[in-house]
Amino acid sequence: MDMYVFLGYYLGMKKKIVYVLCWFVPSRRLRHRLHDWAKRRKAQNNVIEIVKQDGRHVRVKHVRGCKFIFTGDNNHVVLHEPLGKLDLYVRVSSGVYIELQSSTQWQRKIIVLKEYGETETNKIVVGEQLKITNMVTFLLGHGGGDIYIGDDCMFASNVVFQTGDFHTVFDVNTGQVLNFNDDIVVGNHVWLATGCMLLKGANVADNSVVGAHSIVNKKFDKPNVVIAGVPAKIVKENVNWDVRAPHQYAMENNLK
Repeated sequence: MDMYVFLGYYLGMKKKIVYVLCWFVPSRRLRHRLHDWAKRRKAQNNVIEIVKQDGRHVRVKHVRGCKFIFTGDNNHVVLHEPLGKLDLYVRVSSGVYIELQSSTQWQRKIIVLKEYGETETNKIVVGEQLKITNMVTFLLGHGGGDIYIGDDCMFASNVVFQTGDFHTVFDVNTGQVLNFNDDIVVGNHVWLATGCMLLKGANVADNSVVGAHSIVNKKFDKPNVVIAGVPAKIVKENVNWDVRAPHQYAMENNLK
């Protein structure tokens, strides 16, 4: 395939000629790949925008540490400076709006995936000073569903957000769909421990902690709680958390 694409590009051949070349390729798989390449159109109206610290909005094609793959149209990525150590991988189809507020703390490794869906719009809006130990993945289901994350949150390794399912569950008597997509909302100053998964409809209020490997699938509107389990439930109330280690926090606050 690479040889034919190389010849087609550098010899000024039109894509229509590639269709002719397909007939002379002995491999059926290679013929299909050439055919798909020939009829592929360039994605349109995809914008990557940097918001400078003085408020200016600048459109760019590339951002250091980021990889953008747009397989469809009308996607918009907004990144606020300073970016900090941002490792961002975006692979989306159509109609996705991503906004990351500024952060100077730790490295942020973020993966955004939306493989299907051409009409609906999905939003991911992340507040300031998000701290990520290793990696967070946003899976955008086909059929809408947004993700909103507040300021000063901390996510441990391998946290996953999923706004919807990729297959349908329905009532056998009525045919009614039972698993439509829904938003996920995380408040300010929320700590998600290692391996958490937040599913469609999840809501975690301010100053809360979600225990390791918990699955959150409903709304928790009460702040200052610890949520844990599969599925997650409130296991402790009237708490808050600090980014410092326990012994350091106790020593600096004269606590035993």
